[in-house]
Amino acid sequence: MANDPLISKAIQYIKEDYYDFAIRDLLLQDGVSSFEVDELIENAKTIVFEEKIKITAKKYKLLFALNVFLMLATLFYFFSVLPEQIESSSFFYPFLGSLVTCFFGFSSIAFYKSWDLEFLRKHESIHINYSFLIIMLLPGVILHFIIASVFENTAEEILKKNQIEVEGTVISGSETETHYRGNSIKEAKIVVEFETVEGEKIIAYKEVSSYEFDKFYYRQNINLVYSKTNPHNINFLTSDQDMKKFKNSAEKEITPLDLERLIDIEGNVREQLDQMVYGWSYDQHNEAWINERKNIAIKFNTNSVTFMAPNGELAHYFLEKAGYEAINKEGKEDIMTKAFRTGLVYKKGDLLAVIELISTKNGEPPMSMTTIRRMKMN
Repeated sequence: MANDPLISKAIQYIKEDYYDFAIRDLLLQDGVSSFEVDELIENAKTIVFEEKIKITAKKYKLLFALNVFLMLATLFYFFSVLPEQIESSSFFYPFLGSLVTCFFGFSSIAFYKSWDLEFLRKHESIHINYSFLIIMLLPGVILHFIIASVFENTAEEILKKNQIEVEGTVISGSETETHYRGNSIKEAKIVVEFETVEGEKIIAYKEVSSYEFDKFYYRQNINLVYSKTNPHNINFLTSDQDMKKFKNSAEKEITPLDLERLIDIEGNVREQLDQMVYGWSYDQHNEAWINERKNIAIKFNTNSVTFMAPNGELAHYFLEKAGYEAINKEGKEDIMTKAFRTGLVYKKGDLLAVIELISTKNGEPPMSMTTIRRMKMN
């Protein structure tokens, strides 16, 4: 029907926005009878309407695909690209990412199946009421926290990969308390100055818990790690949790079983000690490995290892738990006295262990010096 020259003319007049009476007069001039002109105009309008519906359907389908693409692209950017570029925790970027994602997500829902021809024949178009974006509030909040955790975890993973350890100095700190509905929320921040290996001085800010804040003081020297790709991405090395996270250290209690394995230690001694407890340095004068953070020391001799630790009163318990039997202990009441005077002697197979207790100042518990030696079998 659309190939009929008269229909084509009517379609042209309609598309050029002629009024119906003008189209009628023009068609009458073109030879259309007065009996057929109204039907011809209606048929032309139907064709134009169908063409318009199909174009609208394609447009809505394209807009749906575009919004889905932009939503996924935004998620990819804020989940994978931007966190590595920023390399730090953030509030603004996760907020922006969740806002943009929710907008495109809402638009995708609004355009979904809007290209249905029956729907468009009935309604011709859709009207999106963006005031209903409020329904995306909860998903937006959840998404914000998810993106924020991605930023934080990405910065932490990059720091683990690119970490450089240096010593910094606490130059200031602040603690604020906010009251909300009868509850108080404390927030604390530490400001640290350090120098990178390239000689650049960095002043970094680090949020800490109120419990951690009490451990810091002005001009305190602390070990920290910073990322070589972003020197402001730092983490303090002040707790066992930090050592486990960034130094791959077990931060475990050194037991007699560990000392047995250390008797035959080979290779990089410091690296192996750091895997148990991080922070060892070799003391040339005492020919021993010292860990000042834990106040412990280890000394290696031929077929023996000596371990000094501030657990003197429990040293015998650890040996007995590891399967050692006392060979010079007369009674429980004599344990401490004998350990101070002559040392306690324990045996397990070809291993001989001696515990000596060392008095400390200010009434603190005694230090223990446990030596485990592998005896030569005849």
